[in-house]
Amino acid sequence: MCTARSPLFKTLVRATAVRELPTSAAAAKMARDDVAVRLQDWGLGALNDAAALVVSELVTNAVRAGGPVRLALCVVLDAGRRVLRIEVADQGPGMPPVTTDRPLPDTAATSGRGLPLIDILARRWGNERCCGVHRVWVHLAT
Repeated sequence: MCTARSPLFKTLVRATAVRELPTSAAAAKMARDDVAVRLQDWGLGALNDAAALVVSELVTNAVRAGGPVRLALCVVLDAGRRVLRIEVADQGPGMPPVTTDRPLPDTAATSGRGLPLIDILARRWGNERCCGVHRVWVHLAT
């Protein structure tokens, strides 16, 4: 995990932290707890609120998609800037290519706000499907 397939980000700055998560309602909380500890260890505690929101959304979506869920965190250089890279992988079918400026759903909707919020928080994000695994990655500026 913490792949470097894109030419935009190549240099791994910190070791990758990987966690297997259950496909249950407990997964999002476990992921948030892991992220808080890791960010504190790496001196990136200021990113905790944004990272917790991103991880909650991505892990919840991955649990819904099914199969094993994996969370990976690392710090990489993205176009010369240091970013926290969050990756969540599952075995679901994936999603359409990322588009920016997704509209928020109407106020009566019970879902659909997560990815537009990620658009707002992330420096860059995307998704890919490879070898039967769907991976969504998000870069948060450090």
